[in-house]
Amino acid sequence: MKIKKIGWICIWSGNYKTLANWYRDVLCLEVSGELNLPDDSGVIFEFNEGTNLFIGAHTEVAGKNKDKYRAMLDFDVESVSEIYNNLKDKDVTIVRKPSLSPTKGYYAMTIFDPEDNLIQFESINP
Repeated sequence: MKIKKIGWICIWSGNYKTLANWYRDVLCLEVSGELNLPDDSGVIFEFNEGTNLFIGAHTEVAGKNKDKYRAMLDFDVESVSEIYNNLKDKDVTIVRKPSLSPTKGYYAMTIFDPEDNLIQFESINP
């Protein structure tokens, strides 16, 4: 068995529209579609090569993430410093300012989204 790629990453939310709007407005992700079924609703952000981020409703999820360090969403970007400069004056919790990774070879910065999901940005450029 060989897994070819990640197709979907789902972030479940008790208030998916507000969270999806944050990803759209603050991180400038482009909405590629919406799903509005009785038991399955959410917003789709599509990236290169068919990888999708889905932020949707789930009946078992309410409030902020209770285990915020368990998983991390990671975005490759041109420059983490540019991302930092775009986010530092917005209502964003910055966990780690741009810095060289301890494993060297790339730069990273980390934030929380409004529901305390961990997001990292990385690049080969500062």
